[in-house]
Amino acid sequence: MRSLFRTTAATRAQRLLRILRDHNWHPTSELVRKVSHTFGGAKFHLLRRGYDIRRARHPRKVNEHLYRLEREPDERALMQCRRARRRHSLDSIDHC
Repeated sequence: MRSLFRTTAATRAQRLLRILRDHNWHPTSELVRKVSHTFGGAKFHLLRRGYDIRRARHPRKVNEHLYRLEREPDERALMQCRRARRRHSLDSIDHC
């Protein structure tokens, strides 16, 4: 099965997904440390591909949030995305 991501090196989206796949809450500080200080772009990338990532306020820290993966996209949605990419065959189209 081909990877959902285009590059062979671990992208920020892949690193973020690897952390969130345990379905536990992870604070912003941990994601900044393990993914990147710009992990928001990786989160957006995963959201556009059908991943459901939840955000909640940290109970004790004012400027911090908690993130968790609620569900992954089903195989049918991933196949539709791949077909749409093949039809358009343009790298600038990134809606799936």
